[in-house]
Amino acid sequence: GTMITKLVELIKFDEKIKIVDIGANPLLDHKSPTGKIGGEEPSYKKLLDTEYAELIGFEPNESAYRDLLKKNTKNAKYFNYAIGNGSTKKLNLCRGSGMTSTLKPLKKSMDVFKIYKKSAEIVKTINIETKKLDEIEEIKNIDYLKIDIQGGELDVFINAKKKLSKTLFVQTEVSFINLYENEPTFGEIDIELRKHGLVPHCFNDGIVSKNIIGPMVLNNDPFQSLNQIVQTDMVYVKDFRDLFNLRVDEIKKICLIAHTCYKSWDLSVRCIKTLIDKEHISSNAIEEYQKLVYSATRV
Repeated sequence: GTMITKLVELIKFDEKIKIVDIGANPLLDHKSPTGKIGGEEPSYKKLLDTEYAELIGFEPNESAYRDLLKKNTKNAKYFNYAIGNGSTKKLNLCRGSGMTSTLKPLKKSMDVFKIYKKSAEIVKTINIETKKLDEIEEIKNIDYLKIDIQGGELDVFINAKKKLSKTLFVQTEVSFINLYENEPTFGEIDIELRKHGLVPHCFNDGIVSKNIIGPMVLNNDPFQSLNQIVQTDMVYVKDFRDLFNLRVDEIKKICLIAHTCYKSWDLSVRCIKTLIDKEHISSNAIEEYQKLVYSATRV
């Protein structure tokens, strides 16, 4: 916490970072094909614990939504909306709740990646109304978007062009091999986000979810994988080569998100350098920040 406080003083941060989380259900570990309860902390948790951020989360699943409200997270508001292209969609509720999607599991993928087979079984289908992100009144702007909705991400991006044009960070699930019918894969999502001046930065937690191609099984353990990459949470950021073109408050927000959520200290230094170039903060700020980081990382 003290490191964040010092960084805030260094860059004269006095904004609120607006975080939006689509598919905010914290109880699902989406990397687990069984949809087992994982309860992993979202990447923005540390940021939300400070007074420099506020969250709006969307969770269409009624019971997950109620669980979110019960958690009483500070600086957070939740809405029981499904985000998409504004049409009514069929939501396929799967045996493994982590597989629930507006898309249908793709048989040929289930046949080669056996671990999904049971959890991908559709138990019930319901109609849901989706709302376009650009038309949601409750959100004026998005600094930092986190999204994981099992294949519906591209639909959200295409219907959020106005809001995405100002977004500084996006953390999205991407699929290298689609697990659902007509699910957009990494390349399509990548092209769409680059239109907004966003570039890939990292894999969240450095993790790429891999799988074994059936019918092989290693050591009787269906979860032991080899090389085949399937999905990851990819983090995008406004192109750091063009920081000088951004407003001072935007540069500060990138600096704080990079530091707090991803330990991307190099990106934070680049932001500090740009703030110095814009004559907004004192020229010894880089040195001060690097001292902070080195003392925190020295083992």
